[in-house]
Amino acid sequence: MLNQLIAVVDAVRARFYAVGQRKTPHGDLRRELEELASLENPALEDLTQSEGQPGLRHHVNDRKDAHTAEVERRFATSVLARLAELMRKRKAERVILAAAPRMLGFLRHDRTRLPEASVWVLPKHLTELSAHDLRERLESEDLLAD
Repeated sequence: MLNQLIAVVDAVRARFYAVGQRKTPHGDLRRELEELASLENPALEDLTQSEGQPGLRHHVNDRKDAHTAEVERRFATSVLARLAELMRKRKAERVILAAAPRMLGFLRHDRTRLPEASVWVLPKHLTELSAHDLRERLESEDLLAD
């Protein structure tokens, strides 16, 4: 079985999985996702909470958007650093990177930070899925290698 990792990312959270196998009660082998780590983006949470405070609405939308983009870009850099660490530790041969389109742009920009491996990009927002639902979704799209 190919050694694979999955990173599911949006602007607020990243979750990292390894693909493994386990035996079913009937003796069949079944793929399973093991959550290895997760990252939260507290800077974005702080930013969205401050939006509702009185006196802060005078900010120009363009400045706010630029600041939000910078916070997301820094989070993408943190995500790639953690993913690179997991790839080296687990000797990943393939990575599936699923992210919301805007975050995917930030991740693609710095993707050269990742060790050599086959990286498959999936422009979808999947962070809300459980490990079980994520596995089923990836299998239904024939993205998990044997």
